[in-house]
Amino acid sequence: MTEEKKISKQLKKVIMLAVPIGIGIGIFLFMSSSRKPPGQKNIVANSPTVRVMEIKPITVVPRAIGYGTAQPIRTWKAIAQVSGKIIYTHPQLQKGSIIKQGSELLRIDPTEYQINITKTKSSIQNFLVQIQQLKVEDKNNHKLLDLQKTDLEIKRQEAERQEQLYKKKIISKTEYESQLRAFISQEVQVQNIQNALNLVPVKLELLQTQLSQANSDLETAQLKLSYTTITAPFDIQVAAVNNKISEFIQTGQTILEANDISKSEVEAQFVMQSMLPIFMSIQSRAVNLEATTHSMGDALGIQAKVGLAGYVGNDVQWEGTFSRRSDTLDTETRTIGLIVTVNNDFENPAQKRGRLLLKGAYCKVLLKGLEQPGSIVIPRSALHPQNIVYLMNSEQKLEKRKIEVFYSLSNFSVIQNGLKSGDNLILSDIIPAVEGMKVDPAMDTEIFSQLVIDAKGEEL
Repeated sequence: MTEEKKISKQLKKVIMLAVPIGIGIGIFLFMSSSRKPPGQKNIVANSPTVRVMEIKPITVVPRAIGYGTAQPIRTWKAIAQVSGKIIYTHPQLQKGSIIKQGSELLRIDPTEYQINITKTKSSIQNFLVQIQQLKVEDKNNHKLLDLQKTDLEIKRQEAERQEQLYKKKIISKTEYESQLRAFISQEVQVQNIQNALNLVPVKLELLQTQLSQANSDLETAQLKLSYTTITAPFDIQVAAVNNKISEFIQTGQTILEANDISKSEVEAQFVMQSMLPIFMSIQSRAVNLEATTHSMGDALGIQAKVGLAGYVGNDVQWEGTFSRRSDTLDTETRTIGLIVTVNNDFENPAQKRGRLLLKGAYCKVLLKGLEQPGSIVIPRSALHPQNIVYLMNSEQKLEKRKIEVFYSLSNFSVIQNGLKSGDNLILSDIIPAVEGMKVDPAMDTEIFSQLVIDAKGEEL
């Protein structure tokens, strides 16, 4: 009995453990059979919205920017050519003053030079009188010579007649010799007059030489007198004044220094690579260009504009002229020096005050070549690494294309190959950009208008 009870207890434990497990398995199977499978969600591909610009040919003005320092086109030093005391100076003769061409700047005491002129004129008058007197004497001696020759001929005939009478013993020897002496005396007088006439050309030449020397002395004296007054040879800005009124100056002493303000020059340094677009635009004209051309800009059609470097705005700018190339060629920095001339029309009422390009001003120089119509231009921001651009094809799908860039300027690039009119350029930066992906275009017309303005290069 005892053994049976033990078996009965173990059987009850097994049944009690198996029943809950069976119930749990039944519930799980019931729930699994009644659960619906999860619904499959449809995936919809999103098309990114992108800005698109239609490619159109526009006119491009190739240009390059360089930097340099302004210098006056010429400088002037007033060096004293005579000595003396300064008796007058211009009221504005001081550093920085602007004085008009022809204005009297300084005057040296002219008294000594005026006295020399008076003396020289007196000498000239004296020589003129002597020349006139010599000519009168020459005329009178010619007349006198004619008379004396006539008298000589009479006395010669008389001497010959007396000789015949003496030979015939009609007159004495004393009478004959007396007549002979009278003939010889007359002959001496004729010779003396002839000698005097022979000296006239020599005396006249001497007087003419002395007169010529006196005239030269007068010109020298007058020239020295003119040196006592110093005037502005052109419109100047005074750079330095070394002497003041009442001071004595010596010949060769520098009195003042000034700069020509009619024009200024800027020798700007340009990167040679940046000048290639300009050179290519004018290469047809450059073939016939002569080395002695006065203005290379006018001959080649290159325009120039000068502004102050670092100055924001268009108020202080000058129209310039590309004059010539400098002898500067830096092989290390690959820059070339080009000289631009600026007209300082500071009295033009249409211009504001302060339009004078001062010496030493650091300038920004813009050179523009000939217009290049029909150019394909894109914003530089639309150019991706390795010269790749994104285009939208006719199915509004993204297309990647490798292009060839001719050159790039401030905000745009000129394309040589790879794009044509009518292509739709994607301006937005798509991440990731997958070839053939669908895009939602939004046409951007403002950026094309800005491209047209930038391509013309109106602003410095």
